[in-house]
Amino acid sequence: MTISEKSGTTFWQCPSNIALIKYWGKYPGQLPANPSLSMTLNTSVTKMKIDYEFDARLDSPEISLLFNHQAAPRFEERIIKYLPSIFDILPAIRHCRLHILTENTFPHSAGIASSASGMGALALNLYEINASITGISEPEADKWKKISELARLASGSASRSVYGGWVTWGKIDRLPETSDLYASPLNTGIHSEFLSLRDFIIIVDKTEKKVSSSAGHALMNNHPYAACRYASARKNISDLIDILVAGDVEQFIQIVENEALTLHALMMQSTPSYLLLKPDTLRIIELIQDFREQNKIPLCFTLDAGPNIHLLFHENVEKKVMVLLKEISDLCSKIEILKDGIGQGPQTLSKS
Repeated sequence: MTISEKSGTTFWQCPSNIALIKYWGKYPGQLPANPSLSMTLNTSVTKMKIDYEFDARLDSPEISLLFNHQAAPRFEERIIKYLPSIFDILPAIRHCRLHILTENTFPHSAGIASSASGMGALALNLYEINASITGISEPEADKWKKISELARLASGSASRSVYGGWVTWGKIDRLPETSDLYASPLNTGIHSEFLSLRDFIIIVDKTEKKVSSSAGHALMNNHPYAACRYASARKNISDLIDILVAGDVEQFIQIVENEALTLHALMMQSTPSYLLLKPDTLRIIELIQDFREQNKIPLCFTLDAGPNIHLLFHENVEKKVMVLLKEISDLCSKIEILKDGIGQGPQTLSKS
């Protein structure tokens, strides 16, 4: 079979992630202004299947896409704009017809980074397609660095979703293996306290954000507190790495909640300023903190770039946390709750 006749199917599942040390602000080339640290989720995933056909006569890829069995022109256009950025890395993709079928296991605008899982799944599929066509293989560690870099070029947070567990992205001076170009797994020596975390996502508002994350990153370019923020993020990530090894839950809670609130404070101090938190967000945060203080149960919250809350706790206190969730539901009747937790990373799926 000649190279111009090669065709096949790839099928990958990629999880989303929740950053605890936030990435907010970037430089050209999708490079982070500060390093970030995230927890990969388990059940909040994108499943993406690609039927591909290589045709040497093509000078640019031909794309068709269905998201949740429906046309998704905005997502398709985003992929079309992204693909030329990876032709030097995956040269065979330039000459492919790609029929993409993709779906999420979580609702859109649920406080879960759909671009992280979606673009991570895309990078995983495209890497496999290029390898199948060219016959090129490389060492396992190099392969995953390349996939993470491909994901980063599509969505910064997606670079972290190609690994399971705890993941960093961005250069950290004390960790020579880290880079702004790709993410790195951080799973050696993690204390057992942080290996079985649950993440219950409390959906306060499903509506589309009035300011996108891309626009928010751009507003950091001339932000009066940008330099201070980037310095504090570097300190916080170094401290949190030590905390994950030591098992210091109290300090974990302090840093994680500080990072979440700092993210939204930066939005409020941008020019123009904007606010993505909702009244129920603040009510629920107060309930979480009061419940923790009154019951001495180690749990905390973080926030993505939106109004929805990630409630983090160890699996051994889940029954007690259900009491809190009942209080939250009684106060805020319109919320929805998605139950998730720390996950092992991407999986290849059966193509049948």
